[in-house]
Formats: sequence, C-alpha cells, structure tokens
Amino acid sequence: MPDIYTLLLLFVAIITFLVGGNSIANKAIKKRQAAGKTLSEIEKEFEIKKTVFTIISGVAFIFGATYSLYEFGLKVRTEDRQLLYGALGQLIKVDDTRPEISAAALLQLDRLGASSDAERPALVQIVTAYLNERARKPVTEHEDAITARPDIQMAIYVLSRLLDSDPNLGKLVHLKEIDLRYVRIDKATLVNVKMIGVDFRSASIVSADFSGSDLTASLFKEAVLVDSNFSNATLYKVNFEGSDISSADFCNAKQFDNARFENVRAKAGAKCLQR
Repeated sequence: MPDIYTLLLLFVAIITFLVGGNSIANKAIKKRQAAGKTLSEIEKEFEIKKTVFTIISGVAFIFGATYSLYEFGLKVRTEDRQLLYGALGQLIKVDDTRPEISAAALLQLDRLGASSDAERPALVQIVTAYLNERARKPVTEHEDAITARPDIQMAIYVLSRLLDSDPNLGKLVHLKEIDLRYVRIDKATLVNVKMIGVDFRSASIVSADFSGSDLTASLFKEAVLVDSNFSNATLYKVNFEGSDISSADFCNAKQFDNARFENVRAKAGAKCLQR
C-alpha cells in the first residue's frame, strides 16, 4: 500500500485544489456580475464549464491512479526480488550442517511464490536444483534420526505448493537419484514431473498426486501411499514392495508390468491394480 507521506501529500493537494477552485469561482462570479450578466446566465455558463472540468478531472484521476498502481507494482516487484536474493544467499552460503537455516530460506521462497505468479517458474527451478544438490543419495542424517532432514522436508513441501498453483510447471522438475526417505507430506502435488531413481523408502505421502509423472526406477518400499494418484504415470522398474497402497489409483499407468508390488498392504483397495 502507499506510504503515509504519499497519502498526506495527496490529502494536501485535494484541499488546496478545493480551496483554490472555490476562490477562483467566487472571483469569476463577481467579475461577470460587474459586466452586467444575470445570475441565471452565470449559472448556465458555469454548468457547462463544470461538465467539461468534471470530464478532465476524471481523466486525470484515472491517469493518476494508473500511475500509482504502476509504481506500487514496481515497489512490490523490487521487494520480491530482494526477498528472492536474500533467500538465495542463505541457500548458497549455508552447508548441510545447518539445515534449519536453509529450511527458513526455502519457506521465504514459498511465500514469494504465493504472491508472485511471474516468479514461480524460476522458483520451481531453484528448489529443483537445491534438491538435486543437497539431497543426493545417501543423506546420512536420515539414517541417524529416522526422519527427513528439515531442509529436504521443507524443499519438497515448497515444490509441491508451487506446482499446486500451476501443475504445468511440473515439466520444469527433473529430480534424479535423490534421497527423500522419511519425508512426511499430505496432498502433495507432483504432477508431470520427472523423478528418476528417487528414494522414497518409509516416506508418508498420503493423497499425493503423481499423475503423468515419470517415476522410473524410484523406490517406494515400505512407504505410506494411501489414496495417492499414479494414473498415467510411468512406473518402469518402480518398487512398491511392502508399501501401503490402499485406495491408490494406478489406472492407465505406463509400463505397469515392470513395477514390483511384492507384499504390498491393502492391495485389494487399490484401483486398476490387476496383478
């Protein structure tokens, strides 16, 4: 929103305009009366001028409002860029030993994505690059705590949020051989992405949407995939061994016969799983 100084200046300008306009009108009336015109004639003349003035004022107001909105847009974009650069600086400087700082920076990217449609494609690419770099197999912290490292947990959450706003952005995501073990996320949107050889072992990904995604050679062993959508996904050599796939949708999945479903739980409740 405009700052207090801009509002104050606008208020002063309006008061000055009204006082000045009233003073000029009074002088004009006295001058016309001195020239012998009646009040009726003066009133008609002023009505015509009033109409013209109103039109001009309206145009000026629209122009001023448009310019103010343009300036406001520039200010917002500048603030967004500053937020982006600050978050990127944190992501670049911080190493894996302080993942909570990176998680906070990733959260800033999520907030930026929520307010700026134009920035989302770049944000998707940034988060994708972060995961490919910082979540490369194996992430030893997962083994120590039996939980996903905070920055990796936050990164997949932010990526899902960005794709949820525009699933077509999934085409920008290419994740390869990263470690997402123990990740916990509900209703994740991971549509039309490439996730090649990704390790989802023991992850809880309830009601996730993987539709249209290429999941070649990914590992979902012992994962919780309740009510998740794998329709039209490529499942070549994907391992679902021991996972919970109750109510999951496998309709129209591609290269289905190459996937492994040994010892899966709730197999009968899965859709289009005729094996």
